[in-house]
Amino acid sequence: MHFWCTAGVDNNYEALLKRLERKQREFATGVEDKSSMNPIQRRIVETQWTYPGHEDDVEEAKKSFHVRLFNQDLEKCHLRQMIHDKDFRSHRALIKLDEVTQALSYPGCKDDVKRAEAYLSREGYTLHKAYFHEMIQGMRNKQNVYDGVVMEFSMNTSDGVAKKDLVQTLDDVVSGFPTK
Repeated sequence: MHFWCTAGVDNNYEALLKRLERKQREFATGVEDKSSMNPIQRRIVETQWTYPGHEDDVEEAKKSFHVRLFNQDLEKCHLRQMIHDKDFRSHRALIKLDEVTQALSYPGCKDDVKRAEAYLSREGYTLHKAYFHEMIQGMRNKQNVYDGVVMEFSMNTSDGVAKKDLVQTLDDVVSGFPTK
């Protein structure tokens, strides 16, 4: 009897079968066997990560048989490690985020940067770059509004106006441009 499968189903079935065979060998010998792992999967498992939660990611990679997701999983691991190491020069998304961060001074900008870092860690970049760029543009928009309000406020107020009034005005205006 011969079954016809689509390429995706056939690849997943083959990966699952290899995983079962590997698990059976590991059980029989008591030694972890990485020989049948996908090369990208093996790279995730063998890399010495240090970011918080890397142990869970490695265990998840060992169990996974979704071949099409390994590249995305590897990218997320790399981004998590770079963010953990404060290495904002090794990935184009982090370079962009670092460049924008240098120009930000509006109230809440640090929280927006943390949200962007968390988003990259959680979702990765390659499949979600459009949304990430929207987040970056949202931060730029907030900064432009902040700069405009500061300039207008300084031109139209006397020296006796309290700083807290300026901060409240800025918070009200900037909150109209949420970062996704």
